[in-house]
Amino acid sequence: MRAQGLAAKVSVHVGTRYRVEGLRRFHADGQRCDSHLCGRVHEVRTLFVEEFDNLVVTTGRNRLLSATLKGSSVGGAGAGYHDGGRMPMKWIANTAYTLGDVIRPTNSSGQIDNNRIFICQVAGTSHSSTEPTWPSTAGATVTDNTVTWQEISVWMVGLKGAGTIAAADTMASHAGWAEITAYSQTARPNLVLGTVASGSVDNSGSVAVFSINGTATVAGAFLCNLSNKLATGLLYGAGDFGTARDVLSGDTLNVTATALITSS
Repeated sequence: MRAQGLAAKVSVHVGTRYRVEGLRRFHADGQRCDSHLCGRVHEVRTLFVEEFDNLVVTTGRNRLLSATLKGSSVGGAGAGYHDGGRMPMKWIANTAYTLGDVIRPTNSSGQIDNNRIFICQVAGTSHSSTEPTWPSTAGATVTDNTVTWQEISVWMVGLKGAGTIAAADTMASHAGWAEITAYSQTARPNLVLGTVASGSVDNSGSVAVFSINGTATVAGAFLCNLSNKLATGLLYGAGDFGTARDVLSGDTLNVTATALITSS
């Protein structure tokens, strides 16, 4: 006798949407300012406002399922999550760590707040004996001999050039488009999310700011989990403007991202 299996399916939509505001600065004589550091009084004019959907790629969907319902580790060796669903391995002295490895403090330094985990942003070897003083700020970094660690409770916002986004894209392989790095910030801005309410959350209280310092054509934005420009890491998703936009040195792009989950 064969038992019949029953499967229930609930329709759930995971969506992310971007809002990008392009700003250009002008001096009092009407000449465009091409530097964010000139120190003169400026008139700031809005160049454009773009709103567009994010394609949550396969790696992004897999990460959501792994981090929530399954509660399993993803990422480098000993990876885990700040919600304690699965704790990563503790920091080890004099150890070679690679990009994407995740650890938690040992608390040997007497710090009370070790309920955070950290991802390796710059590969290297940890200190021979002394554990770093771990920051307690979301997204903050700390140097550990030749390793750089970053608190992992945040994602990062990046800018993309023209080209097609595909569900199979990863940060290591996205042949249809390239990252835009012509901005003065040394790293991709953190996605600082506010309070979750009604199945939605956004970073409108602390938008991601890009101070453009070169000529480029920006076509969209993406979310990933490593801060260094051009670093691979894990791609959550990406989206495109309705029309690609040319930007010049001195321009500013303010990016707001909204994530929501709906079900039926």
